Amino acid sequence: MVIFGIIFIIIIFTCTYLLYKPQKSNSNLRTFSILIACRNEENNIPELIESLCKINYPTDLWQVIIVDDASEDNTWQLLRDHTAGLRNFQVYHLVEKSVEYKGKKAALKLAAENADFDYLVFTDADCIVHPEILRSYSELLTNNTDAAIGWYLTKGASPLQRIIDVSSGLTFALTTRMGIPFSASGMNWVVRKKAFIDVGGYEKIRNELAGDDKLLLLQVKALGNEITFNHRYPVETKLPQGSDSQRLMRKYGKLASSPINIKLIMLILSAFYIYLPLHILIRGYEMGLIYLTGLFLLWMIVLLRFRLKFKFSDPLFLLLIPYVLFYYVLKGSFGNWEWKGQKRNIS
Repeated sequence: MVIFGIIFIIIIFTCTYLLYKPQKSNSNLRTFSILIACRNEENNIPELIESLCKINYPTDLWQVIIVDDASEDNTWQLLRDHTAGLRNFQVYHLVEKSVEYKGKKAALKLAAENADFDYLVFTDADCIVHPEILRSYSELLTNNTDAAIGWYLTKGASPLQRIIDVSSGLTFALTTRMGIPFSASGMNWVVRKKAFIDVGGYEKIRNELAGDDKLLLLQVKALGNEITFNHRYPVETKLPQGSDSQRLMRKYGKLASSPINIKLIMLILSAFYIYLPLHILIRGYEMGLIYLTGLFLLWMIVLLRFRLKFKFSDPLFLLLIPYVLFYYVLKGSFGNWEWKGQKRNIS
């Protein structure tokens, strides 16, 4: 039991160090092309454009490129109407969905081909970006940085979704600062344009149904340059319509394509969370008490770093979240799912 307590203390101190570890900074203003693929997003376009127009950064150092990916609603008309007269906005229209490039890769490929600036910023049409997001990225991007990973929060999130969002941000932060970044969210991350070109863009992963950003990140990582994490200014996203189960299967099923070191960490964590309740039932509550104390302390450290408020529902869902995620990792990796017109069928 003493050993378990010591291990937990080491984990807490290590996580705290990684979260607060000083990062290299840059005083030069970088240039950015914000790339957005959208399909059937007529309900989100006005708010998206409004938030982009509020970005606080020199207008000659950034642009927005939005590609309508064969929408079947009024998205294209709204794009043209809301960007008319905005000189740093470009909009393009794909009439048909690409067969060659799965998902939104064809639209993002077109956007990247028309990008004029050094860094590509990826976000989604259902997101609201913070006015200071480009400045925060600019301060992190050194001459040796090929990518920077941000995070997101869901507007009006349930207590469980809130824990999922923050846990995702924590995972991005810890793995990136450990030097083993393995995933990014298409809602908020940056890639140097040269690195994107060097890996061939989406050519090697054009047939993948999901995990575009994760797979692209792994290719960029292989170039050997720096990848950093941006804990400031998460984008705000809306909870998409549709089955939560299907969405989570698609999201966490992508972990099956993780590098072997990440799979090993997942295996160790899985074994621990299977063992923990069994130990408490058989041997008593002491180990559980140590775990709860350490988990609560770590959560408060994370909330402080991410500038979030504690909620009374947090402890309950912190206990549930490992088992929920493991369930969807397994179900998404080995089961069938359908999400936003994408399907995976395993016979």
